Amino acid sequence: MKTNSCSMRFRIIMFVLTASVIAFAFIHSSMPSVESAQESESVLDFVTVILKFFGIDPNLSDHIIRKIAHFTEYTVPYFPFFFFFFFTESSR
Repeated sequence: MKTNSCSMRFRIIMFVLTASVIAFAFIHSSMPSVESAQESESVLDFVTVILKFFGIDPNLSDHIIRKIAHFTEYTVPYFPFFFFFFFTESSR
């Protein structure tokens, strides 16, 4: 019985996590271009500082940061989504 309760709690957490990541992606996708460009520039500055700290010569552009962000934005939601359905189907 305890396993069922834990399993149900895990499913709920995974569902909420998946919905949150999808909502985050939707909000960022609907962001105006000016705000998005400012956010990308801030991230570019942050990544440049980190790469310089590790002794790597950063040759990045705003375009590369945006492509990495889009890849991450569309990839990350599938991890909790996968676990939610994997554990839901395997328990039946």
